[in-house]
Amino acid sequence: MNYDYQPQNDGSDVNGGMPPVNLGAPAKNGHNMAVTSLILAVSSIVLVFLGCCCINLIPAILSIVFALISKKRSGKMEGVAIAGLVVGIICVVLTLIFIGFVIYIGIAVSNNPNGAIAQRLDDLFMQRYGISFSEYMNQILGDAEAAQ
Repeated sequence: MNYDYQPQNDGSDVNGGMPPVNLGAPAKNGHNMAVTSLILAVSSIVLVFLGCCCINLIPAILSIVFALISKKRSGKMEGVAIAGLVVGIICVVLTLIFIGFVIYIGIAVSNNPNGAIAQRLDDLFMQRYGISFSEYMNQILGDAEAAQ
């Protein structure tokens, strides 16, 4: 047996004796976009549980966008893209509901500082932080006014 194989190098062998490799463009089937959509949707859920309520809107909206791009590229919705789309939409809707609830609480407390909601917030702050909510807000507003 002869193991001394020497490829002929007449200038036409650009691969050094190796078979030719097809390095064509990747397939545009949209699967990568679908996976990206699901990853962004899951990261949005994780951000919600970490307390980053408004920041989670960024990956949630991107999740929806990537799911729709995946559908456009492949011509159909894959299961992964559907999951990313649904979870992204749920995160956006829940975040908007939460933001609306916070705005409602803020308006309710500012319109009626001695009402039931304000009293409940005072009680919660007193139990957890040893200071009432109204005193805490006065400190923040006082610090903000002093800074100006």
